[in-house]
Amino acid sequence: GRMLFMDSDSLNSLGLSALVIALGNPFCAGDVGFLLSFFSTLGIVVGVKRLMRPVHMYLRRISNYERREQVAGLISGVAVSLCAFVFTFPFVAIFIGDVSLISPLTNLLTGTAASALVFLSGVGVLLSAVPIVQMFCYPVFLTAGLLTKYITVVTTALSQIPYIYVGADADFITVALAAVLILCAAALLLPTAEKPTAERQLTVLENGQKYFDRHKPAP
Repeated sequence: GRMLFMDSDSLNSLGLSALVIALGNPFCAGDVGFLLSFFSTLGIVVGVKRLMRPVHMYLRRISNYERREQVAGLISGVAVSLCAFVFTFPFVAIFIGDVSLISPLTNLLTGTAASALVFLSGVGVLLSAVPIVQMFCYPVFLTAGLLTKYITVVTTALSQIPYIYVGADADFITVALAAVLILCAAALLLPTAEKPTAERQLTVLENGQKYFDRHKPAP
């Protein structure tokens, strides 16, 4: 998308990633970890924009820009956690059996810390491999360790709350699964604010023509 002066399509990128992984290991289609990762990302890609669209329309009433962005960021985090939970709910209920009703809150409280933890761990490994800057890996690993403790404390505290786990054999799980599947179908089928496919293809062709005209060698 960037080569043709357009934004990349997250849904196509996700599908391509899944295809590459499946070509290397076709049995990944039955792996619970792969299914949870794929569908949680799919939920975020297709659901967050649809949830945030009416929110942004409402937030326009807030005149203070900084406050508006802070509220939007908070609501966006809730939307990400909720979409991931909804799209993975059927697989958790079927393969794991116990559904954590508090998992959206857990994701909201630990998601940013987990992302920072992965990033800092990678940076620390790279720094430790270069002798000249090896000393800087220690504060990086220290910060990563503190983030790990934070995530552990939060998840442990939330797991102690009674009645947060529901077995897949509960009476209302079937109704909940049906509702979740309807929500997932709606998120996939409802139109977005993006341009129609034909118009987007025409835009790609026009941008491609402009690119080649710009780089065409002079006669």
